[in-house]
Amino acid sequence: MAQYSPEKIPADKFDVAADDCQAELAETAPPWRPPLGYTIDGAVEASGFSRTRVYDEIAAGRLKAVKAGRRTIILANSLAQLIKSLPPAEIGKAAKMAALEARNEK
Repeated sequence: MAQYSPEKIPADKFDVAADDCQAELAETAPPWRPPLGYTIDGAVEASGFSRTRVYDEIAAGRLKAVKAGRRTIILANSLAQLIKSLPPAEIGKAAKMAALEARNEK
């Protein structure tokens, strides 16, 4: 069997041009919609939280979850609100000073 590289295949042998393929995909692909909810693993991946943190946030009532049979679904807007409610990150000297002050206050 002969092996072909893209450079060796004559253009007239292609049934459909690349532009036609892209146009067809654009017409048939459904529009992207953000998810309404996440599984536990999906919430972990989307948020960067650990599984334990996700379960702790559900238990504390800060993260809304519903059940679909045995599956737990985290509502996407609840996850987004939780992330938005977190304090801003302090990077560098300011963060070190704040951490030291917090330890000294205890």
